[in-house]
Amino acid sequence: YKLQYTYSENWGTYINPFASKRYTTSLLADISLLRGKGGWAATLSVAYDKSNWIGENVGFMLSFSKEGIF
Repeated sequence: YKLQYTYSENWGTYINPFASKRYTTSLLADISLLRGKGGWAATLSVAYDKSNWIGENVGFMLSFSKEGIF
C-alpha cells in the first residue's frame, strides 16, 4: 500500500503573478490487490485534488502487471 499527501501554495510566475495566493491539496492512495501464481499483480489507485485554482478532481486507476517471462 501507499498513501501520499501533498499541500502547496502558489504565487504564479514572475511574468504572470496571481492577484492572491492559491493553494492545492492532493491525496493519493494505492493498494496492491492480487499477487498470485505466475507473478501477476493488480493495483487500485485513487487520487483526489482540491484547489482554489483548478477546483476539485477525482481519479481512479486499475493496473495489472506481471513479473517474469510473459
